[in-house]
Amino acid sequence: MKIVVASDSYKGCMTSSEVADIMQQAILDVDETIEVKKITVADGGEGFIQAMVDATGGRIRTCRCVDSYLNPTDSIYGVIYGDTAVIEVAKIIGLVKRKNVVLQPEKGSSFGVGMMIKEVIRQGYKKIIIGLGGSCTNDGGMGVLNALGMVFYDTYGNKLYPKAENLEYIVKIDASNFIDVSNLEVTVACDVKNHLLGQNGATYVFGPQKGVTDIWLTRLEKGMENYCALMRNTFNIDLDAYEGGGAAGGIGSVLLGLLHAKMQLGIELLLDAVHFDEEIKDADVIFTGEGQTDAQSLQGKAVFGILKHAKEQNVPLLCLSGALKEGYQKLYDYGASGCYSILNSPMPYPQAFQLSRRNLYNTTYSLVKTMVSVRGEK
Repeated sequence: MKIVVASDSYKGCMTSSEVADIMQQAILDVDETIEVKKITVADGGEGFIQAMVDATGGRIRTCRCVDSYLNPTDSIYGVIYGDTAVIEVAKIIGLVKRKNVVLQPEKGSSFGVGMMIKEVIRQGYKKIIIGLGGSCTNDGGMGVLNALGMVFYDTYGNKLYPKAENLEYIVKIDASNFIDVSNLEVTVACDVKNHLLGQNGATYVFGPQKGVTDIWLTRLEKGMENYCALMRNTFNIDLDAYEGGGAAGGIGSVLLGLLHAKMQLGIELLLDAVHFDEEIKDADVIFTGEGQTDAQSLQGKAVFGILKHAKEQNVPLLCLSGALKEGYQKLYDYGASGCYSILNSPMPYPQAFQLSRRNLYNTTYSLVKTMVSVRGEK
């Protein structure tokens, strides 16, 4: 029997690699003769660099950066194929980095992402892949542009710090020292289609997930509208015109609009890199999963991307997730053979996190035990 393990991370709980290791151990504890192929998975968010590096035999480099609140920190980027840098927004300004801290997205900045882009350009890389998932900022990419040389002024001629709460105060933009990006080939790994503005835009859809309060929602949206209007008047670029522009608090809009990036589903980038179809064509079953499976999983998430390939290759797929919420049933319509929550009883959220490794092991063990028994009876 051959089992391919290709699970996304359980966000904030277990990485893709940790999930794969636990599943593999459970599988081999049932039958050590089973062939297990582990594939690190990410869809552009948490773990994207590691997944791409693992897939291609690349390497990881460290550089000095700043976090979402402009505090100096070390971060990483990947190098693949020898000529391509991989940047992960979640690593630099991600929600996971702010765990157990009161989030203040109005004070957050994407400046660190711009710093990283500038650094890889300085290192000579002309091809850049940027994973957009998992940011905790909502500054419309103002920080990215500022790090690349664009300066923003208020009505008194003062330079503005590139953070979300200052979007409403911008009255002038100076791009005379903006870095030359004409020779860059930028690919954005993204699974959302939201535009920058409006009820379905960056602020109203993703803001509350990042800690934006009701008081700040309207204010940040008005700030984003002011920012967009000035960008349009100054550079004849409509940041709200781009599908996916609302990703990562609006970083998507500046990458698409000013760096002329092309957008691709992160999971498809990864599956292409690992030659996934070749890996699964002789598999008996695929084990995948994520922290929570629901209707949103069908919108370009890793699990759904893997499921599409499994169906094309006619390989059964089992999805093991931390929780199953409304809409997960639709995975069956697209060919899933089974969807399971690893929880074995009702429990508070912190306890579920604490017991996640044990519960994942036990669920995997039980499923594989059943598969082996049924196969033996046949």
